[in-house]
Amino acid sequence: MSINFIWWTLKTKILQIISRSAYNAKVRSKLNGYIGGTNTSIAGVYIWPNLKTGEQNIGSSINLYTRLISYFKPSILNEGNRLINQSMKTFRIDNFKLDIYVKMIKNKNSCAIS
Repeated sequence: MSINFIWWTLKTKILQIISRSAYNAKVRSKLNGYIGGTNTSIAGVYIWPNLKTGEQNIGSSINLYTRLISYFKPSILNEGNRLINQSMKTFRIDNFKLDIYVKMIKNKNSCAIS
């Protein structure tokens, strides 16, 4: 009987979100570069630290790109009842950063996002 071990580590990617007006270009571009687009299902955990208060909003998804893009839709930003959206309205979005943790698979030759 053979057992294969897959070693994994958590890798942090930090996105600095500038403002709500940056939604279309900057956010989509950065998320695409880090975790792929709508055709890529990368699971992980994300943390929204409030730079003014130190509070953190934590979430997870099996498809990070779709989940994170949903936070920047104008309808969600303006009328969403998520705690993070309420905090962003109160403290402004430029007082937050976004930390993304994705599962990395290490093998002998490479390290790839799973």
